[in-house]
Amino acid sequence: MKASFREFSSSSDISGSTATSSQPKNDLENGDSMLNNTFVDWLHNIDRSLVCKVLAEMLGTFVLMFCICAIIAIMHLIGVEVGLMEYAATEALTVTVIVFSIRAISGTHFNPAVTIAFATVGPFPWSKVPLYILAQIVGSALATYIERLVYGLDQSL
Repeated sequence: MKASFREFSSSSDISGSTATSSQPKNDLENGDSMLNNTFVDWLHNIDRSLVCKVLAEMLGTFVLMFCICAIIAIMHLIGVEVGLMEYAATEALTVTVIVFSIRAISGTHFNPAVTIAFATVGPFPWSKVPLYILAQIVGSALATYIERLVYGLDQSL
């Protein structure tokens, strides 16, 4: 049987002693207890499977954008011109690896257009669309920012 956060925090402190009568049972005087309890309740009510799906979508988009930007940056730094085939092969192999890695978790959309298309014609619920799109944008922006830090390229590339 799992004890809730409130049961654990009110029964005893870490040293094993129980709370004394001089300590207030809740800190309503300073307003912290109500805020903390609301936040803790909110954390307990989060759908963990949705969090995993959104994080997987963000990670997949991050890896995809990082690999695409990496081939562009590396070819620019070494001064080699590559054709469309090399870029397409990089993207295809990256997408293949990501799809096989996290397909069972998030559905592997990696693109807001794909997410909207699945919600329009498929069984994907519209309630998850904003979270998926936000995760994709954050993953993409984070990948390109880290790419700039790694390769030290200017914004014109």
